[in-house]
Parts: sequence; structure tokens; C-alpha cells
Amino acid sequence: MDSIDERMELENKIFENKIRKDQVIQEIKRIEEKYGEDVFPAFNFQSQKKPWNIEYYKELKTLNISGAGSKEFILHLVDVRDYITFRKKIKFALITFGIIIVFTIILLMLIF
Repeated sequence: MDSIDERMELENKIFENKIRKDQVIQEIKRIEEKYGEDVFPAFNFQSQKKPWNIEYYKELKTLNISGAGSKEFILHLVDVRDYITFRKKIKFALITFGIIIVFTIILLMLIF
């Protein structure tokens, strides 16, 4: 496996949500130690400010396919992925909580 393969494997793990940010940082260091610090090509991109959404994440995926692969870009990619995942979990929890409250109210109305 060469440096490009290892970088692509790391990126795929990010997209498949199989790696945490701290692990990404360790992988970046390991790949740099193995292939040199210039293994992650410089890429200037203008990151959006929060709140991020799935459309922005898709744009980042497209940029990645187009060759974006700097350390900063990869770490930003992980941050956006984690932010979106966290928001999905919060949304799910709020919806679940709302459903529980509605059913509890209905149950209480039926009992009393």
C-alpha cells in the first residue's frame, strides 16, 4: 500500500463514520512519519462557519474526490461529520421525547 492508498483508506473511514477525530489525528501523524510531511497535499479551501448541514458535507465529499486532501481539510471534514451526527442524535432524542410525552398525556387522559 502506498501513501495515496493509505490517505484514501483514512478518508473512507471518515465517510463511513468508522473513525474518531483523535484516531484521525493519530493516523495523519503515522502516515506523515511513514511517507513524509508532504504526503498531504496543500489545498486552500474556504470553510463555512457553523451551523453546518448535510449539503455542506456533500460539498466537502465532492472536494475530496476532486483532490482536496490537506491535513486541515481532513480534520475539518471530521469536524463537520461529527457536528452533523451529533445534531441528528439530538433531533432523534427530541422527537422520541416528544412522542413519549404525547403518549403519556394520552394515557393519563384515558386513566383519569
